[in-house]
Amino acid sequence: MQLPHSTNKQKQIIQLILQFRYLNSKQIQKLLNHKDPKTINTWLKDLTNNKYLGRDYTKTFGLNHIPAIYYLTVNGIRYLKKEGLINSEYAKRLYGDKDKSDTFKNHHIFLANIFLQLNLSIYTYVSQSQLWEYEELKNLKIDAYIKKSTKGLTKRYFLNLFDKYSSNYLMEYVLKQYIKLHHSNKWKEVINSKYFPEVLFILPNTQKLSITRSLIKKLHPSFKISLTTEKQLETKGFTSDIWDGC
Repeated sequence: MQLPHSTNKQKQIIQLILQFRYLNSKQIQKLLNHKDPKTINTWLKDLTNNKYLGRDYTKTFGLNHIPAIYYLTVNGIRYLKKEGLINSEYAKRLYGDKDKSDTFKNHHIFLANIFLQLNLSIYTYVSQSQLWEYEELKNLKIDAYIKKSTKGLTKRYFLNLFDKYSSNYLMEYVLKQYIKLHHSNKWKEVINSKYFPEVLFILPNTQKLSITRSLIKKLHPSFKISLTTEKQLETKGFTSDIWDGC
């Protein structure tokens, strides 16, 4: 099937949305390092009209400052399959993105904001969509794998973001999966390192942070994990001194 024409910049936008699942127009502008929002919006309108992207925008009084959120739709998914960037199994996951909850969408928007804080000459960021093919990591619900390289020293991190609807059961399950993976050494098949990556949990509030700290003490007191809250991260930034080690 012949796909509608798209420019190289528009193809780059499609691939960025594959990386982060959802992006708003301001994030896309920053990721492209482009000065003119009108040009970005023209490209996005064309991609939406040609069914490469879907657009989530509610024109509500008092909320018009909130940028539109974009996600992949039928022709965007077809383009990515054609280019060999996704397989049929992963494509099935993307077809439902239009109907995902606001919580799910905002989860991915938040993660993209973390990426935008990073100095890419130091940090390497591998998103959930790029990790999806690794069976060893699927049970961890990892949102990102991050590598920091400075002065010959490399640190590695697994990042999980939990929202206000995440149950205590889910957090306990994920912790157990991390402990299990750490003991199995299967992670070495994916991560080229002698050392298990440090686990970073972002919690929605201080109450969830306290619950998580208690869970760690109950399950495996010596397991290294660092915690912070969404508010701390938004206020001070990912690379600041916000991580509470357990």
